Amino acid sequence: MTEKTTQNSLIIDCDTGRDDALAIWLSILRGQSLVGVVCSYGNTSLANAAENSQRVLALAGRNDIPVYVCAQAPLKNHVGFETVVISRQKISGNGLCNVDLPVCEKQNHETLSPEVLAERVVSLAQTHGKLDYVIIGPATNFASICQVLGQDIHLYIRSVTMMGAKLDALWRELPGADFNVMSDPYAIKEIFETGCEIQFVPMDVTWPIEISLAQVEALVANTSVAEYSKRLMIEHCRHFAPTPVFKFHDPSVVIAIEAQERFKNVHVQICLDEESADFGRVTLNDNGDKAKIFQPESGYEQLFIDRILTSLGFSKS
Repeated sequence: MTEKTTQNSLIIDCDTGRDDALAIWLSILRGQSLVGVVCSYGNTSLANAAENSQRVLALAGRNDIPVYVCAQAPLKNHVGFETVVISRQKISGNGLCNVDLPVCEKQNHETLSPEVLAERVVSLAQTHGKLDYVIIGPATNFASICQVLGQDIHLYIRSVTMMGAKLDALWRELPGADFNVMSDPYAIKEIFETGCEIQFVPMDVTWPIEISLAQVEALVANTSVAEYSKRLMIEHCRHFAPTPVFKFHDPSVVIAIEAQERFKNVHVQICLDEESADFGRVTLNDNGDKAKIFQPESGYEQLFIDRILTSLGFSKS
């Protein structure tokens, strides 16, 4: 995978917790043309996600980027929302492992209905050209835009990339839908029904992209973004992770979108049977919806880790 940056304007749709924060910083620091951040429920409450997003952007010197505060719940209530999403929010603290980023003095966020969010996306596309829409939280916001714009969405959106889906190998090891998909499986189906192809960066790809607490502690932070990134990773490893490692799920998507040639055409199906243990499962199926799956080259894990850490401003001791 060659070193390059995407020049297309993009939106990041997130539920800003620890790795969402790193993904936003990474996108900015790698020179990607980030023109908007859309917030939803997910890792933490919508209010926390909005405040976290504003502070994350401000720390990177980019509080000129608008923050749109949107979905508070999935398109429809479902068993996974209560058992998975609400349960996580109860133990997530402020979403940033209880690390307090500096307060953003200049607020630049607004709470929007789906209709007004769609208007904002259209306006951004008219200003910057077709947008790449990157989902690193629940897919609810983008599904709502699809419902408002219908087929016209293809006039404004170039691509849709999502951190989500757990395929066969990882599913056998860790049964159960990944958090982003489980948050709103119905949103995934809604997006497909509008004719949008989702480019999945599946959890199978991001799962092994990790560093240990000892490795985090040994990192040398050369910037304020790196310093706060290190604090987030340490606090997560010590107090919020089941094992003392930090997994770079969302930042890996920022790296993956720079290698569009690694997204391969597939057809997928999503299980929407709430009584099934497979609820929210995404499987390859020739009779399913058109999608793409990121297929990295062999040995990609260390390459991703190195690019993430270097871009965030770290060096090794």
